[in-house]
Amino acid sequence: MKTSDVIRLMRPYQRLVAPMVISDVVGGMAPRSFSEAISRYAGRMGESVSFDNGKGWSGDIREAAIWTLFRNGFAKGKVVKMSDDGTLTHWTENGMELEVAAAIETEFGGNRALSVRAKDIVRQAIILGEGAKAVYVYTDSRLDSLGDNCTKIGRHHLSGSGEVLRRILGQYSTGNPGYPVLRIIAKTDTEVALESFLHRAFRERRIEGGFGYEWFAVKHQDVLAAIEAFVRAES
Repeated sequence: MKTSDVIRLMRPYQRLVAPMVISDVVGGMAPRSFSEAISRYAGRMGESVSFDNGKGWSGDIREAAIWTLFRNGFAKGKVVKMSDDGTLTHWTENGMELEVAAAIETEFGGNRALSVRAKDIVRQAIILGEGAKAVYVYTDSRLDSLGDNCTKIGRHHLSGSGEVLRRILGQYSTGNPGYPVLRIIAKTDTEVALESFLHRAFRERRIEGGFGYEWFAVKHQDVLAAIEAFVRAES
């Protein structure tokens, strides 16, 4: 079995176990070692499947999935300290930071650059609501530093922080001067209506002439106020 085949085999297991781990950490029941994590989660991930990449990496795919999720996701995302012997300490209990750290492995394959930048991207984000979909708002770090009020308003069919991060980074490229700074995730089941409301509210400040249609010359705080007004009107 090729290493790439092992990685593809692991992904569904990682996406299954990550929410279990995050729920436990946020609930004050974080695993304190890799061996504890194996005991707690492996049996909840389905049947054991053996693998061998022919290069010294072999065993139970469930254990490999947990190990790489913790090492390349949570540890790289700096939401836990993982020692060489598998001891886990200093867990972050911020659910959004945990979701984003997990996504570094499950959605971005342990991307080193993202692991360095992830906390900066989500540090100031506000999460509103409990819906399954999302309207998200972000700015650009470079433009922020220059005092340029330039805000992106978009929507996504999933509301998880990791999924929203994937959407945002999919819109960015090496051509951008900075990195995206996530400001708001409004979790909602009426994301089309909310996005349309916001685009109408700020249509006079839409930035014309660029490649993107959803950028506005408006402070993200003003967008937050408009979202809150929409929620009040819908209540």
